Amino acid sequence: MTGRATGRLGTAILAVEDEARNAALLRAILGPAGYDLTIAASLAEARAAVGARTPALVLLDRHLPDGDGLSLARELRASETTAAIPILLVSASVLPVDRIAAEEAGCAGFIDKPVRVDALLAEIARHLAKG
Repeated sequence: MTGRATGRLGTAILAVEDEARNAALLRAILGPAGYDLTIAASLAEARAAVGARTPALVLLDRHLPDGDGLSLARELRASETTAAIPILLVSASVLPVDRIAAEEAGCAGFIDKPVRVDALLAEIARHLAKG
């Protein structure tokens, strides 16, 4: 046992991440923790993924090839179907203004890049436990 938090088996998480190395890292962390991870590399892919299967939680990058990730956060908050999904912004943009923008867009939390494994798992577990 490593002491890391483990996910509820099969809990669906959508990670919106366009950088292949970051997506691979999320797979390496969340798969063994028991989460059912879907990776979307763009806002368009993320919208399609949410339409196909509503995730229990969204990990959202801010800077994506087809726009600002916070626009997706606002869309999810505006929909009755997805309004309650916890959204965690995962970003290297860590200035106070970035954190404020994430909160105003409806993100429930903020995870700094580079991602720390234990902190990521703990934050995910904390937000899923609320639901």
